[in-house]
Amino acid sequence: MARLPSINSLRKEDMPNSPEWIDPMLQQLNSFMSSVYHALDNDITINDNIAASLKQISFTTRSDYSTAVVKTDGFEVQKIANPLRSKPVGVLMVKIVDLVNYKTITDPVNIHWDFLDGYINIKFITGLIDSNKYEVNVLIL
Repeated sequence: MARLPSINSLRKEDMPNSPEWIDPMLQQLNSFMSSVYHALDNDITINDNIAASLKQISFTTRSDYSTAVVKTDGFEVQKIANPLRSKPVGVLMVKIVDLVNYKTITDPVNIHWDFLDGYINIKFITGLIDSNKYEVNVLIL
């Protein structure tokens, strides 16, 4: 990305012989320029600037989680009300913590989900163990 210019506001002194109406216009323009400048100077955030939401859920896997023939049979669906104004296009795993052994899961895990009747349904998460408590952070896009 290109660097931001060092000049981020305009002053009346920089425009000799400018009319009187320039003062209120410069005040509004500089206020806008300041907001944009600061946003572009590392203040852009996912929550404020992208249609996304970070959600946290906690659950305990079932005792037959790893042995279920159809994997979704061994997992209780986790429902999250859609926090977006539009239909979600993705659910990304941000972090998963094993609350029994107090460690962050770093092995590959996948999240299987669908969207129905205004809810994101997390149907299955791979790589977990039976009868264990987890805390999961997901990013809904």
